[in-house]
Amino acid sequence: MSSAFFVIGGTKMTCDIRYQKSALNAFTRASQTVNAQSVVVFNNNSPFTGCSISHAAGGGTVSLNKPGIYLVEFNADASSVDTAGGTLTMQLTNNGVLVPSAEATATVTVNTAIVNLKFATIVQVLNSCNCVKNDVDLTVINNGVQANLTNANIVVVKLA
Repeated sequence: MSSAFFVIGGTKMTCDIRYQKSALNAFTRASQTVNAQSVVVFNNNSPFTGCSISHAAGGGTVSLNKPGIYLVEFNADASSVDTAGGTLTMQLTNNGVLVPSAEATATVTVNTAIVNLKFATIVQVLNSCNCVKNDVDLTVINNGVQANLTNANIVVVKLA
């Protein structure tokens, strides 16, 4: 169990993260080359609170572990690896299935053009039972040409 300590009026208090609102901001500031059909990696977590969301720093999967409604936002600066450019597309997957409402696309004609790709969507996680586990694993994949990404960022907040 993780706890944070803070001081109020000279008294040391403990805050159990299980009772904090679940939120994640995972990001990679450095450039990363993402091949077509590959997952975007997020090297850092800050802030990362609550217990409904999990993400291992350096990985590309964000897991939603409790039923509820979640806001998911993604953005990154992108350019084509190919000197001729191409169509840059980043898309959210939910347990490996493309999420149609969470896609960002831009066409560039040279690899020096940098565009900002971003999307936002709502994801619902249903209650699980003995025979059905409804946990959700989210990834952002490159659904276009090979791309260089910088400042890749994903924010996930449990709304309800």
